[in-house]
Amino acid sequence: MGLSYKSNHPSGACHIGTLVLGVSLLVATNLSQAQKADRGRLNPERRHWVEQTLKQLSLQEKIGQMLQIRVYADYPDSNDSAFRVVRDQIEKYHVGSVDWALGCPAPIL
Repeated sequence: MGLSYKSNHPSGACHIGTLVLGVSLLVATNLSQAQKADRGRLNPERRHWVEQTLKQLSLQEKIGQMLQIRVYADYPDSNDSAFRVVRDQIEKYHVGSVDWALGCPAPIL
């Protein structure tokens, strides 16, 4: 038994496409929410590691771990002076995440 849809309206195929897209998004959203809920659960060993790690961090380190910075650069090697400046600041401020990008940002129009 198959599903068939017959429309005399010129946009009938568009309506089916929209319906399929809507159902797909609904299913994907529900799966994503279930996966997020599962990721939020820590087993006792992982929870212990998190608690011990957080106890060892200073307030400055905890704040730094919440930072993400974007660096636009194309360094020839790790001995480049500009690279060393960025590296030193990442270490100094305990930056949690770095988004490295080559070149310059696009101009804002």
